Amino acid sequence: MEKYNQRDWDSKIKETEKKLNTVKKTLGKTPFEILHGYVPRFKDCILRLFAGEEHEVWNGPEKLQLEAREKIAKGQEKMKAYYDKKKSRTFI
Repeated sequence: MEKYNQRDWDSKIKETEKKLNTVKKTLGKTPFEILHGYVPRFKDCILRLFAGEEHEVWNGPEKLQLEAREKIAKGQEKMKAYYDKKKSRTFI
């Protein structure tokens, strides 16, 4: 539960960072990449060895955000179809 004065914000940094840097199944990209148009560089860090060449390219965030909206809409349609199919079986 969140505190009203939100003085515990520093305890949420790791959780927030993880959510921003985790590739989402529906989007195929991280929220950070969609928002900013690039994957952050890992300078002087072991993580840089795991980042592919595609992470060195900047893409306009507008294009990525449009693609994200389309993928989210498709994902919602898919989940609705799944729900409707499951729901219709219970009444038959």
